Amino acid sequence: MNQVYLSFNIGNELYAINVLKVLEVLQKQEITPVPNAPEYIMGIINFRGEVVPVFNTRVKFNLKSLNETDAFAIAVLDLEKNGEPFRIGATVDWVKDVITISDNDIKTSASNE
Repeated sequence: MNQVYLSFNIGNELYAINVLKVLEVLQKQEITPVPNAPEYIMGIINFRGEVVPVFNTRVKFNLKSLNETDAFAIAVLDLEKNGEPFRIGATVDWVKDVITISDNDIKTSASNE
């Protein structure tokens, strides 16, 4: 079976996430800082009337952080952890393409086995 993914770049690396998890890709916008938040949390945005935290993927992946003048997009994602749904925004340097990948071409990580 084939899966459809949104591919994007962070630094020099190409990543992809299942399009079913992506609600929207937003252009750079005002992010309200949150006091005492972890370094990788840039702040929050108003997404369709809902407060959504935005994390800086570059900081999370130990890359050079984004500056206020840098161009980036925010991928708003619907995710799940321990059966509980949550919504986040994740910065991406740029969105590349929507791609189709065969399940046979996807390797699971050791932690998922």
